Amino acid sequence: MMDIVVENTNIEAEAQIENDGVAQELAQRWYPICRMELRAFYGILFLQGVLRGGNQRLRDFWDNRFGQPAIIATMSYHRFMDILKFLRFDNKRTRAACRTTDRLVAIRHLWELFLHNCRRCLIPSPFVTVDEQVLPTWGCCPCRVYLANKPHKYGMKIWMLADVEFGFFLDADIYLGRKPGEPREVNQGKRVVEQLCAPLFGSGRNVTLDR
Repeated sequence: MMDIVVENTNIEAEAQIENDGVAQELAQRWYPICRMELRAFYGILFLQGVLRGGNQRLRDFWDNRFGQPAIIATMSYHRFMDILKFLRFDNKRTRAACRTTDRLVAIRHLWELFLHNCRRCLIPSPFVTVDEQVLPTWGCCPCRVYLANKPHKYGMKIWMLADVEFGFFLDADIYLGRKPGEPREVNQGKRVVEQLCAPLFGSGRNVTLDR
């Protein structure tokens, strides 16, 4: 998964620089990202989440007086923003051909690898649960939905199978919405639960879910 992100991020940066799609200053200071640096980039994102920096300006994390020493020591603010600008999970140039059949094409390969890793990393306890979660999304996303009864009204709706004892994410399915002219799905909840729990059938586990 890391190698896929590294490869496609470098491809995107190279393409934009060749096509003069970025400022000259950025083009001059950019150099290819490696796997170790990507891990450091992820580490900064995780630390920002731990520090609950969602409402804080990114630049403040690098402030000499009030910033975070661990972040400042890891990489510069400009390098972090450059990686963030070019970060890609697929080859953007081959995306259009697949978008007509798969709305999740931008992250499909990485998403499937992630789910595979989740399934193989834990043997579930006797109790699992299925529920939905809305991940807030403000960008241009073909999977974005509006749900009036959720704290975040707009986002990606994901059905999740999780282990009750460990709170571990076991499997998931992203709601991609209906295609134009497609009828509304009947018994969607039943289909989702049976699909996510299919590998557990006959194992004697208890599945808890709401309405």
